[in-house]
Amino acid sequence: MYKKIIYCAFLLFLLLPSSKSYGATELKAAFTRQGFLWIANGSYEKKVTTKKALFTNNPQWSQDGRLIVYEKEGNDIKPDQSKTNEIWVYDTVRNTHKLIARDGRHPVWSPHGHSVAYVEGMALQVSDLSRFRTVSVGVDDFIWIPDGKGFIVSAGADLHPDGWTNPILYKVPLTAPSTPYSQEATPFFTIPKELTKGKATIMSINAGDFSFSPDGKWLSFTVSPTASWSMDSDMLCVLSVDGKQFSVLDEVILHLDNAKWAPNQSTLAYIAGGGRIVFGFKNKQLNITEIPVYQTVHMTPPHYAELGFSWITDSSLVVSRVVESEWSNDYTKRPKASLYLLNTKTNMQRKLTSPTGFLGDYQPLYVSSIDKLTWLRGKDFWGYGDIWMSDRDGKNAARWIKSVELYGIYNPSALPKGAYER
Repeated sequence: MYKKIIYCAFLLFLLLPSSKSYGATELKAAFTRQGFLWIANGSYEKKVTTKKALFTNNPQWSQDGRLIVYEKEGNDIKPDQSKTNEIWVYDTVRNTHKLIARDGRHPVWSPHGHSVAYVEGMALQVSDLSRFRTVSVGVDDFIWIPDGKGFIVSAGADLHPDGWTNPILYKVPLTAPSTPYSQEATPFFTIPKELTKGKATIMSINAGDFSFSPDGKWLSFTVSPTASWSMDSDMLCVLSVDGKQFSVLDEVILHLDNAKWAPNQSTLAYIAGGGRIVFGFKNKQLNITEIPVYQTVHMTPPHYAELGFSWITDSSLVVSRVVESEWSNDYTKRPKASLYLLNTKTNMQRKLTSPTGFLGDYQPLYVSSIDKLTWLRGKDFWGYGDIWMSDRDGKNAARWIKSVELYGIYNPSALPKGAYER
């Protein structure tokens, strides 16, 4: 009898989750479905919220794969009659939810540990999940420095009687709570009031979508004009971290796909071209630029347009590509994307997927920790659908998760660079 008890206890011990294995070898995701937050680990799915809610952004995993930060619409009404945006953290080990901010935006995990930074009003806050503190004020956007000891923050331009001021980038250290934040911010680059690339010129109002190169020596970001104008034309820029070398790379648009650095090199890929998608699926070309020599390779063939991409190695990528066409209010008449594998050294381009039934393949993401390719198969590139996965070459493709709305896949190799992937 005693031996049976010991044996059963041993089996139970094996089944208990280890505190050091949050980032397991199986692919895992956090996602929303029909107003609830879910998690998936391999073939296992679990609904982790009980009250229906309107989620407002993609959930994000902490670096160790234990915690998930998510945003949902609050119940309070602000002076402009909009509802508040709550920030919560879910602990996958303790199965608990904690409210971090009653009205915040843009939460981003620290590259190390369990601190999350976010903007509330115009103040940059950092929470260690037990308390929060103000790190800086007058902030539009930010990025963690890769070592987790501070931030790059942007302050947008202001309209004065004599015109707009310049947007400014600051370095802000994460100091002791007793240190006044106003004494710590150091301006290190002033963005010119206007930026020009080719025939396109924009006013510089805001800067965001920051991302560090793998070696931490370069910072990419997007400069945007006023709100309506920014839907049609923005500028992708690169700046050395000492603030001495600045370059306008290309015209881009927001809300398509962010620029991304190669896994191990200072090579930046991005979708170039102005004009919002509702003006047509055209003028969206994948360019790859080596920094700091600024040699650019154009990867999109004539009569095609790119909607998203993901690096696999320093010389290979997967893109979501459509045939150029005009916009249609009827989704069945819009072009449907397929995935293509590209090689920058050999110029090889090979089609990986051919979806049917008015569906397309969008939002590719390569997860290097388990060597798998994921994407969303749905009606539109901003819409909902099913998450699929395959080997990196497209083989053994299969549906992984059905009926997904917003989602975030645990991809630890992407997180330390400061960018957060879908």
